[in-house]
Amino acid sequence: MAVLFRLAAAALLGWFVPASWFPWLVATGAVLAIALHVVTEPVIARLALRRYTNRARERLTLLRYASGASARSQRPTERNGSGPAFT
Repeated sequence: MAVLFRLAAAALLGWFVPASWFPWLVATGAVLAIALHVVTEPVIARLALRRYTNRARERLTLLRYASGASARSQRPTERNGSGPAFT
């Protein structure tokens, strides 16, 4: 995409490519830029949001364990003193 805009600038200056290509290069670059923006931005935003929410969930869990709040409901308990409940 950036290559298209560089080629358009080169066409405008008369380097490497014919000047008649300039409008086509600019139009193609603009269409590709919009398409890339529309497709990739939501994907990147979802990935960042998922990463943020996972980290927040982990921190909240760690804070619950560290504070001891609802520790019995969060941690496995022993059965009749014979060891962990989940073996």
